Amino acid sequence: MPKRTELTNFIILVLSALLYVRLFYFTQRYQSVELSLLIILLFGAYGLLLVRYRQLNIKVLLGAALLYRLLPLLALPALSDDFYRFIWDGRLWAAGINPFAGLPADLVNNPALRAYGITPQLFELLNSPTHYTVYPAIPQYINWLAAKLFPHDILHAVLVMRVFIIIAEAGSLWLLV
Repeated sequence: MPKRTELTNFIILVLSALLYVRLFYFTQRYQSVELSLLIILLFGAYGLLLVRYRQLNIKVLLGAALLYRLLPLLALPALSDDFYRFIWDGRLWAAGINPFAGLPADLVNNPALRAYGITPQLFELLNSPTHYTVYPAIPQYINWLAAKLFPHDILHAVLVMRVFIIIAEAGSLWLLV
């Protein structure tokens, strides 16, 4: 492959990484213009890579895919607040309470649950405190593990959840290759 082609592909991949960093760490969901622009630019970079796919080394693509998944590890999700419910459910499991059996609004004022991180502050971050959990059983185990490892630390609990997502994606990729 010509050096110019390799350099162009490298520039596209690096610019994509920088755009992802901007998206993950510096863009909030209410910043609709910036969010839209970043998504358009990332989609354009992806489109360029699709057009040039025959000129790309599979190892480079897999490395970029891994890098793009590792980039948000230390950022709280900005485009969704569902992770607060994941943490809430995990903390309930850690306290021995089945999150499918009760509403957050019914549990928030129980002082015995404060030791497990079930607090009014976390309750205020939930987007559906008057609804039963809708998340399936297997992810609930991951939520429980995150709560057991980091009962009072949201960022690290999210990190645990993301590690499992990356492992699942790596397993899917392994099955495909």
